[in-house]
Amino acid sequence: ISQPETRPPDFLNHHRASQRKMDHQPSKIRRSRGFSIIELMIVITIMGMLVGVTLGGVLPMLHAYRLSSSAGQLQADLAYGSQLSGKLNVPIEFRFYRHDDLNSGRNLKAFRSYQLVKRDGKTGDVIPLNRITHFEIGIVIHELENFSGILDIGEQDAGQQDPTIPLGNQTSDEYSYIEIQYRPDGSTTLPKDKIWCVTLVNENRADEDILPENFRTLVINPVTGSVRKY
Repeated sequence: ISQPETRPPDFLNHHRASQRKMDHQPSKIRRSRGFSIIELMIVITIMGMLVGVTLGGVLPMLHAYRLSSSAGQLQADLAYGSQLSGKLNVPIEFRFYRHDDLNSGRNLKAFRSYQLVKRDGKTGDVIPLNRITHFEIGIVIHELENFSGILDIGEQDAGQQDPTIPLGNQTSDEYSYIEIQYRPDGSTTLPKDKIWCVTLVNENRADEDILPENFRTLVINPVTGSVRKY
């Protein structure tokens, strides 16, 4: 028995013929032209200008944020020191530390950090009550008493009964400090006849005779221990 002859549909024959015709046509390759050196230099120049404009606006904002952050934290910690003295019913010392720059390791001594401590009633040893708090990078206390009246208290060098403090990856007793003492009733040992303030600035402007455009000042009430920020 002979099998019936099968033929592909006409549209299939047409498709195959078209495909063979396309296979024999030369392919067209689209080549893209790369950047020339001049075009590349123009792009880099434009990008550099954009980065410069951006940094010019970002850096002052970043510095203002660091100032506000450091001042806000200091205000909260000063208030905490007053509260802690009442809670423990013992005098508490709020110490500002002058030491080198922890980030660069350079010999740039300034008041860069602070800590709450108390004295042992029997031995007189100084006992830290919390970890040292460092101001934001580049923020220090202004060095002139006109703007940081707290410096009028008098700076002291670390003694044998004082704790070591972390400087970089090690601890050191080569630092100095000023201190405010809080009493359990909330008052301080600061004299009442003076305005006691702490002004935070960029460390590059810490010894100038005039205040820079950006600064933060905290005023401590010697009677109540309260702190106002400006």
